[in-house]
Amino acid sequence: MIPKDKIYHLVAGVLIATIGFFIGKLLFNLDENNAAKVGLALTILGGISKEVYDMKKKNPTGFSKMDLLATVVGGAFTVIFLMIIT
Repeated sequence: MIPKDKIYHLVAGVLIATIGFFIGKLLFNLDENNAAKVGLALTILGGISKEVYDMKKKNPTGFSKMDLLATVVGGAFTVIFLMIIT
């Protein structure tokens, strides 16, 4: 079974990538490829930021590569899906 925390990271990746994709496409009039790059870049940035925060917070839990991977996988599948359907 997949831990609940990884599901949260996956969903966060989906949300960030979706928002980034449509900001690129609708706000900046980017084509699907460039909008996908924006969505994925924001997903990676968000995932890294969250893990750095986890290292620096009052009760640090450390940088989790698996959490980052779950976030990026959610974003990657999302931008691929959005490129296919748009």
